Amino acid sequence: MTPKHFAVLVLVILTFFIKVIPSRAQIDLYSRINDPRAIARLNNSDSGRLQFSADHGFWNKKIDADGYYILAEDSGAGVITHLWFANGVPDTLVFMKIYVDGQLLIQGIFDSLLVLRHGVLRPPLDTAYPGAYVADIQIPYKKQFKITLFSPDWNMFYAIGWRHISNPFILPSFGLNINTSDAKNQISAEEHVRTLRNPWIDSTNSVSVLLDTLMPKQALTILDRDGPAMIRSLELTPDRYDHTTLDSLWLRIYWDSNPTPAVNVPVGIFFCTQVSSIPVRSLFLLSDTTSGLSSYFPMPFSSHAHIELSNHSSKQVITTTHITYHSEPIDRSVYGYFYTQFSESDPTRYNVDHSVAHIHGKGRYVGLFLAIPGATSGVSLEGNPKFIVDSNRKYYIEYTGGEDYFNGGWWFGNRTFSSAFAGHTCFFQGFYRFHAHDAIDFNTSFDFNLQHGENNDNYEHYQTVAYYYKRTVPFWTERDTIRANEKWTVSGSGYPPYTKITASFDSTNTIFTTTANNSGEFTATMIVPVSWTLGRHLLSINGEESAEPVYVLASPSIRAIADFLPPVLKYRDTLPVTGAGFKPGEQISLYLDSIFVSDTTKPIKTGDDYRFFASMRTPNIADYHYHIVAQGDSGDRAVASDEVTVSRVLSYEFEDLIPFAHWTGGDCAWINLSMNWYATWSKQTIALYDPGSAGKQIAFKFYVPVNDTFNVRLFLSSSASYGKYSYAIDGAQQNIYDGYAKLDPPWFDPQPLDTINIGPIFFAKDTHTFVFTCLGKDSASTGYKLGADVVILTPTTKMSLPKGVWKDHVDSTTGKNGIAVTTDERSAPIFPNPVSNGVLSIDLSSFDSIPAGSEFIVTDVLGRTILTQRIFRLTTTSLCELKLGDIPCGRYVLHFIANTVNGPRDITASFIVFK
Repeated sequence: MTPKHFAVLVLVILTFFIKVIPSRAQIDLYSRINDPRAIARLNNSDSGRLQFSADHGFWNKKIDADGYYILAEDSGAGVITHLWFANGVPDTLVFMKIYVDGQLLIQGIFDSLLVLRHGVLRPPLDTAYPGAYVADIQIPYKKQFKITLFSPDWNMFYAIGWRHISNPFILPSFGLNINTSDAKNQISAEEHVRTLRNPWIDSTNSVSVLLDTLMPKQALTILDRDGPAMIRSLELTPDRYDHTTLDSLWLRIYWDSNPTPAVNVPVGIFFCTQVSSIPVRSLFLLSDTTSGLSSYFPMPFSSHAHIELSNHSSKQVITTTHITYHSEPIDRSVYGYFYTQFSESDPTRYNVDHSVAHIHGKGRYVGLFLAIPGATSGVSLEGNPKFIVDSNRKYYIEYTGGEDYFNGGWWFGNRTFSSAFAGHTCFFQGFYRFHAHDAIDFNTSFDFNLQHGENNDNYEHYQTVAYYYKRTVPFWTERDTIRANEKWTVSGSGYPPYTKITASFDSTNTIFTTTANNSGEFTATMIVPVSWTLGRHLLSINGEESAEPVYVLASPSIRAIADFLPPVLKYRDTLPVTGAGFKPGEQISLYLDSIFVSDTTKPIKTGDDYRFFASMRTPNIADYHYHIVAQGDSGDRAVASDEVTVSRVLSYEFEDLIPFAHWTGGDCAWINLSMNWYATWSKQTIALYDPGSAGKQIAFKFYVPVNDTFNVRLFLSSSASYGKYSYAIDGAQQNIYDGYAKLDPPWFDPQPLDTINIGPIFFAKDTHTFVFTCLGKDSASTGYKLGADVVILTPTTKMSLPKGVWKDHVDSTTGKNGIAVTTDERSAPIFPNPVSNGVLSIDLSSFDSIPAGSEFIVTDVLGRTILTQRIFRLTTTSLCELKLGDIPCGRYVLHFIANTVNGPRDITASFIVFK
């Protein structure tokens, strides 16, 4: 064959592969509706990380040549997966254009495009939700897309999602013609969305049916089967559907003999139910009181599945369970396993996001149910859902509000609804959102947080469950933090019988070998050798790597268990802490720096897992930031990397004092003001006293735990229905307060008043009273009510820091901030802190002499030595410079090892490096 003929043949073959084969391999853009297994497949050709554009208004959007604002655009190949819009202006004044691959696909009045039929753009995948318009029509593009919009007003919300496709040839061409093959796939998906039937109904299944009674505190196994298999449906029918029962009945699912449940959530939350909720008709979950609770999530497993119900209530529950499954090959490199994360904030904390999910590894987030029991308005929905994918700013997603994420707008027009992908099931108390083609794929990590309210300050009860699929490994460890000479166990299952097992760190360093038994299981217990490299490692078995890291510590560690860090504590507050790396049976003492804070009535001992869990109680000490220290009786010592802030300020929420209050007439109640987003109260709650007439009074009791003088500040409210009051502390009259105010507009009622400064008062360590007496009301007021928020006591006295506390220090010469540690009346200040220039200065001038052999050691928070520097001068009156070199940003610990006549003294200080 001549070179010319060969070239022609190659060209013909390439043309065949490019034009013919790809046309046969075009993907079904609606496979995650049409194929019930598709949502669990993590390696589909249509998988890709979600790109996102969302905003309120058009401030930062480029104006197109025709005067339209560009809402979203992209180049390359991909699929527009989700469109959502909410207008603050009449729909007929808003115009939209959609360009695909350089062609103007469609244009027109906004509402007509997203409600009326335009070929494949039509309901139910292109339709109106309460308060918004949503399009889940899948729009492929092979080169580029652009969506533009014209509006006479900026008050417009939108969210547009799309994902890249690496191979453009698998994408069908998009047009409005309903006769294309892709349109036929869409028609099939539309039919399923309309009927929301069981997607597995035509499949051959094995069935497990069980009717049983769960006694109080009893667990019941409802499925225990070997694999490989696919669970296709899980249906549960309890004998009653009240909230208490469904909240106390827990569903737990274990995969492949792993002792940690992949699903561990109350049944009511899992099935998106809430008090007095409407029936749920979603793509993956159906529930009502006539047909029961049904899940159609595909749940693949390779070697074993164990599902149980646990009754946490004090009453028996009679349940019928119906589970369908089918034996089939399961490739764990293809399928993700089904998981949930349940999270609860009761109540939510000021300016602290509610944590929904934090996941390591590769997977796909597919949905959320949010319950806010007791909520009376949609103000909490003003908070934004925030997603961080693979810890990458490029894949950061933030919706413009809660109801926006749940596909609605303007608080859903005060309507409940249930659809295939989203629902508002109970007035401002129950919400769900499921993702199919707009699911969020992640390769290394996924983090999801919810704000609560516009200012993240709503005081509510949040319960959430996140649904996701995750690539799993068939092995696990008993704990992820280990130290040399500890006993450590790694187990696994699902391997072929008698398989050789090779375990390594970071896919390079073999740490042990063993052999699976005849059931394909293994358990390896070892003593952690001193030779293992300190720090963070990824464990792999036979080349398969776990996403969960293992930490090898140089010394014991300790950390606080808190909603946010650093925690702020007041006198007598308790703080749970946990430590790792201590010897089994070792007795632990807790300190705040040098201050003993252990509970002497409950000795702390380390368990066989080298860990301890305990709580410390805050003493009456100076306002400052302290370090939690754990000291073992064998000499082990750990310092927490996060500080604890101690405050002597005492605050008393009047709503919390109601159970101990006494009033002579009328009534007093706890009022949640979270719905009043326009203003801020302490914890967004007040005590509302309504005496009904003048002359009545209410007395609040509060306990002051120390003898001290405090500056007293009072916070009250005003309203068109509030009266006039005098107030007294322990019988001493203070002043008069008139709560009446005509507020304009009237719906901004009530309002918080400015701070009332009562002034310094001495309080003995005792119970005290705050008494309000109703004197009457303004002639324009409609009532005699009192809105009491909080009283704050700030000490006017100062307390000195005990010896041994790491103190703030400002060098008198340079004025630089630093830290000092004291011992025997001497200090060794270090500065600057934080360090930005790579040089840490230590002032040793307070020491008359520095014994030979003394040295500085810098370690990271894992105890790994970063650098060491000996001190050669025996006396000093100047600074000793420690050159840190090019060490990464982070928190470090400086150890000043001073040789004294009583032995070496380890004086320790924490510092931060940033660049």
